[in-house]
Amino acid sequence: AQRPLGEAQVQVEGTNLGATTDASGRFRIAGVPGTQVRLVVRRIGFRPETIVARVGDLNMRVGLIERATELSQIV
Repeated sequence: AQRPLGEAQVQVEGTNLGATTDASGRFRIAGVPGTQVRLVVRRIGFRPETIVARVGDLNMRVGLIERATELSQIV
């Protein structure tokens, strides 16, 4: 089921510009140059996703796919 993800890291590829999503999955990145950018979205427990987005787009959806996390056994 699709649900909003908080605490996901969203970064404009090739820059230091980025944001963290809120509990509703929303984010805002100010000062983005150009008209189109590549966004890299990451969150622990999910596969990273890269999408192309229009600068100024107020309604985009990014689907993240869960991935199995392996923990090393401590002896």
